[in-house]
Amino acid sequence: MAQTRGPALQREMTQELAAWDAAIARGERPMPPTFRIPGAERPPTGVWDAAVATDSIELVNPELFYELARFYNRAQSAGDLYQRYASGAEVDIWPRLREGPPAFWPGRKLSPEVAADVQRLREFRERQGELSREADQLLIKLRQVSRD
Repeated sequence: MAQTRGPALQREMTQELAAWDAAIARGERPMPPTFRIPGAERPPTGVWDAAVATDSIELVNPELFYELARFYNRAQSAGDLYQRYASGAEVDIWPRLREGPPAFWPGRKLSPEVAADVQRLREFRERQGELSREADQLLIKLRQVSRD
């Protein structure tokens, strides 16, 4: 996920949040950014579970095993971040999109719930970007190990 679909999701979140920030900077009261991983409740982390269950993880040295375990733990945490964002957005944003900006901007300020949802989306986007960069480094190490 971090190397395949992750970069595209990262770009999508970055575009949504940049458009949101630009509209806020212009003094507008825009619709909140919305983001969904199509067909999933969370980013996938089943590869790690499968590797451990089949004992194929024993083919790598302990140092690399540790790095892989840490990576998949972070991926699990990213999934948790997405689920917290999605849970809030399911209540605070997605059902009210047809109501337009006034549903999210009571008066002059953004509702606290929506502000929290947007912050969770930012945190997920940052974590997803970190995972993509870390995945690139792990792939290099895995390729080196496979050549040795």
